Amino acid sequence: MSYIIKGRKLYFRMLGWTTGSVDIWDIVSIRRSYNPISSCAASLKRLEITFRGRSKKYSGMLISPVREQEFFDTLKVIKPHIRINAPVKKDVWRFWDWDI
Repeated sequence: MSYIIKGRKLYFRMLGWTTGSVDIWDIVSIRRSYNPISSCAASLKRLEITFRGRSKKYSGMLISPVREQEFFDTLKVIKPHIRINAPVKKDVWRFWDWDI
């Protein structure tokens, strides 16, 4: 699974095929999630992206970009007022890059 930002679009790719996209201006917020439901995320340490869809209703998607901070920085360049709540904990319970 990979995520590509081109222009104002965030594309989701699996095995070389584009499986979907979201306009970055439609993204409302990003938050940390460990939800195990099936999604476009390769790990259980995920980000939940909430966006406004074509029907003007809110939808969500779970993703797991490898370089999260770089991903956030790139999105903020395109849409500076996007809400991101994905803290990285630095304590004794941090295990294999997981926020427990």
